[in-house]
Amino acid sequence: MSDDVGIYKSDILRVSLEHEGAHQSDKDYKEFFNDMGFVIRGRTEDGHDFHLWSFMYQQRGPEIIVDGDVSQTLCIVTKFSDEEKLSMHDTPYINKGQNIEDYAKPGEIKITESEKETVWSTSDRKYICSPPHWRVEGDHAGVKTDIDYTESSEGFFHLGTFDTLKPEGGFAGYIMHGKAEGTITVKGKALKFKGFGVHERIIQSGIVADRTHYMGGRGLNWMHGFSDDFSWYCFKGDVGDKNFTGVINIGGKSFPVKGSDGGIEETFYWLDPKSKLMIPYRWKVWMETDKGRLESEVWGYARGYYTWIRKHGTMVVNQYTADSTSKFIHKDGRIITSPQMCMIEHMRTMYRQED
Repeated sequence: MSDDVGIYKSDILRVSLEHEGAHQSDKDYKEFFNDMGFVIRGRTEDGHDFHLWSFMYQQRGPEIIVDGDVSQTLCIVTKFSDEEKLSMHDTPYINKGQNIEDYAKPGEIKITESEKETVWSTSDRKYICSPPHWRVEGDHAGVKTDIDYTESSEGFFHLGTFDTLKPEGGFAGYIMHGKAEGTITVKGKALKFKGFGVHERIIQSGIVADRTHYMGGRGLNWMHGFSDDFSWYCFKGDVGDKNFTGVINIGGKSFPVKGSDGGIEETFYWLDPKSKLMIPYRWKVWMETDKGRLESEVWGYARGYYTWIRKHGTMVVNQYTADSTSKFIHKDGRIITSPQMCMIEHMRTMYRQED
């Protein structure tokens, strides 16, 4: 298991307005990582699928190398038949924000808090937080967003709760699933959609974890599946033991994995003609909770990728548009089988230089 033990907590809480604020200041810590963002997995009536990653990051300290405020957009838009979705494709995509030259000066991200809402904003993107509703607005990297997001699950605080943060620093944060609808406009083409999404909020202060360590080996899979029947999230690395966590959301409640009782198996690989890297594109997922068992067959069919430059080395991040066939098996034997939309992020250290 990596030193980043906070990743494997499993507190369940309803997300509230107090969680969305600043909590701590980057000026108080030599090392600081503070993020807010959304992943939207949408589908239009005419059959376009898209994956949108929209995040803001305040990044400070030696692990980051260059201090800065980051606004990132990654967007993949496709239109494939069901048969075509069974294979991976060399799809075009938009990505901007993680190259060092994209970093804005510290202070570009503004966090404005009131009794009614909290707003995270940059010059070209805005997140309006008024739980259980959120808005994603603005025009960044040529992707204009007009998105309503409404929670459909409790928060899974896999990094711990914000009330445990200490003045000297600490870890806190969650992911929460929701339903999304609205319009994204990509290169002048408006796509009206309905779909699902992930909302994430994280703080690491005092010490920022070494990503090149815990994303080593075969890398780390960060996966989400969504339907009206249920949704799920899981996270698995290849370094150490006890490297799995996850949650299943069903019936308005969230049920965390019992210990590390679950797994992700990469079953097929694709040689990316652009990066020349062999990457996974099919997976089997399973996990046990007090409510029942998840079994899912997941397949990706479009990807976008970029690099993270961090202290010690370089990581490659692949994000996928994906679908799945998932089963939830109740303790009494009842089975719900559900076709689902999915999003996947696969992160892998390509080079690590030891001290």
